[in-house]
Amino acid sequence: MERQEPVRDEIAAPNSFDRRELLRRVGFGTGAIALGTAFGLPAAFGTPPQVAAQDAPGGGTLIEGSALTIEALAPLVDANRATLFLFDTLVSTNAETLEPQPNLAASWEFAPAELTYTFKLQSGVTFHDGQPLTADDVKFTLDLLLNEATASPYYSIFADRIASVAAPDPATVVVTLKRPIATFLNDLSAYSIGILPKHLLADVKPEDLKASEFATAKPVGTGPFKLKEYRPGEAVLLEANPDYHRGAPKIGEYVLKIVRDSTVAYQQLKTGEVDVAPIGADFYEDAQAQDAFTPVVIDTFALNILGFNLDPATGPAALQDLKVRQAIAHAIDRQLIVDRIYAGLGTVAVGTEPPPSGANAPDQIKVTYDYDPAKAASLLDEAGWVAGSGGTRAKDGQKLALTALGNATRKADEGALLAIQEFLAAVGIELTPQLEADAFWDKLLSHDFQVALVNFTFPADPDQSLAWASDSTFNAWSYKSEAVDGLLKRGLETQDPEARTPIYIEMQNILLADLPGYVLHFDQRVTGVSNRVQNYKPSAVGYYWAVHYDAPTWTVTWA
Repeated sequence: MERQEPVRDEIAAPNSFDRRELLRRVGFGTGAIALGTAFGLPAAFGTPPQVAAQDAPGGGTLIEGSALTIEALAPLVDANRATLFLFDTLVSTNAETLEPQPNLAASWEFAPAELTYTFKLQSGVTFHDGQPLTADDVKFTLDLLLNEATASPYYSIFADRIASVAAPDPATVVVTLKRPIATFLNDLSAYSIGILPKHLLADVKPEDLKASEFATAKPVGTGPFKLKEYRPGEAVLLEANPDYHRGAPKIGEYVLKIVRDSTVAYQQLKTGEVDVAPIGADFYEDAQAQDAFTPVVIDTFALNILGFNLDPATGPAALQDLKVRQAIAHAIDRQLIVDRIYAGLGTVAVGTEPPPSGANAPDQIKVTYDYDPAKAASLLDEAGWVAGSGGTRAKDGQKLALTALGNATRKADEGALLAIQEFLAAVGIELTPQLEADAFWDKLLSHDFQVALVNFTFPADPDQSLAWASDSTFNAWSYKSEAVDGLLKRGLETQDPEARTPIYIEMQNILLADLPGYVLHFDQRVTGVSNRVQNYKPSAVGYYWAVHYDAPTWTVTWA
């Protein structure tokens, strides 16, 4: 799942800087102006820049704009956009094949009988401070991940899977699993398990990592960029790592500019103040008419789920009735929502596995909920919800009235909830949207909602344990199914990709029959990439972005 929150309006900056001046003032070796002021948050986005006629110093600066959240600069406690560039993982995921590929690990062998992965590390890899990467650093990192005191959000995932970690020599790491896990290699990349330097953190208590100087101001990794300056709530300025093991980046700086929301990000993409930014569906038509950047459309592993709170302690009684949930599903015209609200950027879901997944098999999905208001009304009648004179159905003196939690930082979702409100009203269900920004994920994961529209992004694998496993923190709907839990477990223990596919097809049909959440559509996402930028290829693996480990191929030129 993705988390976003708005930036604080801390600095109002002058509007007079053109892009060349901005880059000069925040470039290498300059300190004439504070980073936050130079970036002009948030007022300056309305002023078009004057494009320079020459390249920026140090290989150029590439600026990314988004409403991202950074709680720490250490990936075990907060994997975010900045930590992706600062820290490398043992294994990366090929953006085209979705298969694991070498990164810090040059190679690996899996011994099924012993459940061991033996990794051989790349030679000559150094941390940003010049110290060599060794197997002790990898063991230190994974042991820290498996220490509950570290409070990693991924502790429960990996503690359930890893039995032990050994470093028999400086170039070898042996990880022993508790059981076969087909996704293990890709999980190391998907959950951004960046390797930390033991020589800098050995004396830091696990419970102190998140608040440590390392995690708040002085991170040191092996990634393609090093930290130059961090201004919380404003921007992260990264400089190229000339010793990066995949090759030094050609660009001198990469700037993560934190903006208030997707609207601001898009406006700054149009004015040239950022080079790369996500484009919401509400701006896609406008983006297609622009000449300075290209809107790149990608299929993703993201689902838009209308989730139902099935927790009897916090959820509404009406939603405990499957017929009510089925009626809601039949009442919604999903194709119309995709076309009108999301500008056609999506595929109406058949099953729960998105198009890039190997388990996407719409022809084998037996349980579907086509748009059928008459069927919805019939199901509500069967469930005892009687149409009243005011239009809203009632049962035992209680109106069929629900609230729907929505993420205020995703602008199109507000329109989707309003459309769903109209569709449900037509069959006698009253739905009131409740939009939240900062509190959205807290409310969702504490089960403080009735219905919720959630955008849920999975790693590049058919495994959907995060959303549906009964013991998952992110199972916000409190769904419990022994059958689904068993299939998810079998899917993880099966190594052969072809043998995994029928497992996940069966899982999808059970999920659709139980309907803890209704998958409305699979996302297509749009990233705007300035025409000044070359070789930057957004992909499903990168979510909105190009994968960070391809940074050495990116270049920036002036028009």
